[in-house]
Formats: sequence, C-alpha cells, structure tokens
Amino acid sequence: MPVPFFRAFGSMLLLAGASAVSHADRPAPPRLLDEAPPPLFAVKPAEPADPTDSAAEAPDTAPPADAAAPPAIGDGAEAPIDSPTDATDTAGEFAATASPHLRRYLRGNAAHGWAVGQLGQPEDFWNQLVDGLVADETSAAVVEYLGHVSRKDKADPSTEFFAQFDLGKKANNEAYSHNVLEVDDTTPTYEFTPRTTAVGLDYDDFFTPHCDRIRMPVPPGGRLQNEFDYRCTTNSDCHLYSVNLDNGRIYEQWRAYSPGPDKSAFLGGCANYWDLRAPQPANLRGLSCTSANAAGLPYIPMLVTPGEIKAGEIRHALAFTLPNAWVQRDLYARPATHNPIRTSWGPPEAGPGQPMLYGSRLRLRGDFEIAERWPPALRVVLVALQRYGMFHIDGGPRMIIASNDALSEHSWNDPDIRLNPFDLTGIAKLTWADFEVVSDSDDIGSMADTTCTRRPINEF
Repeated sequence: MPVPFFRAFGSMLLLAGASAVSHADRPAPPRLLDEAPPPLFAVKPAEPADPTDSAAEAPDTAPPADAAAPPAIGDGAEAPIDSPTDATDTAGEFAATASPHLRRYLRGNAAHGWAVGQLGQPEDFWNQLVDGLVADETSAAVVEYLGHVSRKDKADPSTEFFAQFDLGKKANNEAYSHNVLEVDDTTPTYEFTPRTTAVGLDYDDFFTPHCDRIRMPVPPGGRLQNEFDYRCTTNSDCHLYSVNLDNGRIYEQWRAYSPGPDKSAFLGGCANYWDLRAPQPANLRGLSCTSANAAGLPYIPMLVTPGEIKAGEIRHALAFTLPNAWVQRDLYARPATHNPIRTSWGPPEAGPGQPMLYGSRLRLRGDFEIAERWPPALRVVLVALQRYGMFHIDGGPRMIIASNDALSEHSWNDPDIRLNPFDLTGIAKLTWADFEVVSDSDDIGSMADTTCTRRPINEF
C-alpha cells in the first residue's frame, strides 16, 4: 500500500488557546481534564489505594497476540512521589491533595501504575528523565542545521529564533488547539465511518493497517481540536482526545467529524487507543506504522497544561513540531515508528550540518542558566526541557504543543500562571544552540526498509 502522508502538510494550529474572556466568567466545563497536581510546597500525603477498587471486566477487544497482558483495571488512589527527580519514589512532597479542583489522572493512580503528574508507566519513554544522557554524536550537526534554516536572514546568526508557545490569542479564538476530555466506562461510545475515497473523498484519512476501527468515547459538551463542538468546520486536524480513567486507555483520533447530536453520521480519520496500564512495547504499534500523529507517538501524555504550570512542575517530555522541509526523508528515530516524508518528495532544505531525524528527542543543555528573576511559568518549562526533553511528533510550525484552557478550571491567563507565547525567545533568548539531540542515531527505522504489518483492531 502507499505510505500514508496525512501529516505531510503538518498541523497548522497546535498550541493552547487562552481565552480573552475572564476565566471566572466561564460556564462550568463538561468533564474535561483539569490537569492540575497540587503546588509542590503545600501538600498532604495521599491515601493508600483501596485493593477492593481494582477489579473490573476485561477489555471487550483482545489485544494483539504479542502484547503483554495488562494489570487489573480499576480506579486507584493517588500514588505520591517523594522527589521530583525520581518518578519511582513513593512518598512526599508531590503527593496529591484532596482539592476538589484536581482531576484524577495527575493525582496518580495506583491501580493503573500511574505516578503523580504523569500518564502511563514510569518506564514509558515520555516519563523517562534524560538529564543524565550523553548527547548523540550527530547533535552538533543537527543543531547547526536547525539554527541555519530557522534564521529569517540566513546570513545573519542574530536572526535565529526557536519554537515558541502560541497560546491561542489569535482572534480571541477559545476553540484553538487541543482539548483533552475525561471519560469513563459510562461515557457513550460511537462507531465511525472511516474518511476514505469510499465515502466520496479525493484522498484517504484512514489507513489500513495503521489505523483501528474502535468505538470512540464522545462525552456530551466536548469539542474537537480547534473547534467549539464535534463539527470539524476548519478542515484542520480536528483531533478527538480523551482519557478513560476506568480502563486506563487514552483515545486519539485525527480528522474526527460529527455533524450534530446524532452520531450516526460520525466520520473519522486514523484512530487508535493506547493502553497505559502496562509499559508500552518496544515497537509501540508497529515499525513504520503511524497513529493519530505522524511520528506514531501518543499526543496526550506530552501535552503541556496550565495546571502543571500552576503546580510548579512538568513531569514528562514535551512535544514539538517542525516544518517537514527540515527533517530527513524516510528515516525515523526510535521510539518513533513512522515518517510520512519520503525520498520521492525531494531533499530537505539545504544547509550546513544535517537535517534532524523524524521523531527525534532534544534536550535543553544542562549548562543553560535559568535565571531566578524570570517568570515562574517560564522556569517550569525550561526545567522540564532540561530534565525530560521534547519529542518531535509532527509536521507544522516551530511550536511546543500545549492544551487548550477554554474549558479548564485553570487559564493560561491566571495571575499565577501567565505563560507568554514569546517567553522562550523574548526572555530566555533560546536558540537551537541551547539544545542537544539525545536520541540514538544508531537506533533508527526506515520507511523504505519496513512496511507496517500490524493487525488492526476492529470493534465494529
């Protein structure tokens, strides 16, 4: 089959949308994730998990034959963490409180094995610290290349600029960027008709065997990426995201669309879920297989949220996008499993050094000095970039991906958050030279050498 290229044009609008409306005046949100662990210096110890709360029915769809058996499903109490440098500690200052404003997933979930401030297992790559890794041997060449192609004036290094947060202040558009919906086993789920040429499109948004025919949770009052409801009116990526705290799965779909309350006409592009009750397999969903994003990685666990900024710590890797003209063709850096940009598209933009591998992980240099006088929100982001780094996840503008705040109890405009879109460059003066590549350039995959051969899930 042809190699999917549904991300070749990139995601044009990826970052969080801060509303111009006063946050106190907003209506009560639907069941949207609030993403807010407690402040680091005002905590209470968590209650131990209730062992009687951990039994539930098995998933109704069997996993692939080579998948590890997940642990029992069920709600668990918070799993506190002692030190922000060790996600495996079990007591102390990052423990969850009983605040009614906190959603469950960042409180930790002992039954699912989720640590406070994280989704998934400590072994999952997005939860792994990388501040002690040695930079890859290609790092200097990649950073040199990115610095050159990023310059407004290629001959003038002073015009180099790095990716920034775009917090959705364009035209006061509250719908802008990613919405993560909280669901449970009682949430209505719907079949969808794959968006392909079979329904009259000129192209496919759903690829077999890359994508799964799964029932998508669609809670009342939710919305798609860049939209005010479940109608994809912008012809953009229109991602549908949710976290099910009962079964431990996150659901992600690209190009979702429902024209109204009747979900019988629900259309959708590439869909998949990630079962986060056990560590992810080494090859994730399969080598050279895509997902709801181009690199074959999950979005939700790497989204930056206003609640994390408010808490004073981000405990996972971040995700960023780059123009597709700046990455290598065919090849991808593990753990990524896919690269939509093929050699047939022509070479990357010319420049010194070498283009970055698709899906690479970068880290802010440890010797980058984070000044105490800088805004706290900016320092939270910079520390996370030093400790966990960031993954190239998709094509698009030079941006770090964040979640929308329109339905959250915390706003990007809150006085104790206030992350400015230009803080990374305007205050911290970041350039690509402040970063290192920590992905292993010897651990790569090639679209030219491997064809996606996974067994798709079919729930309808």
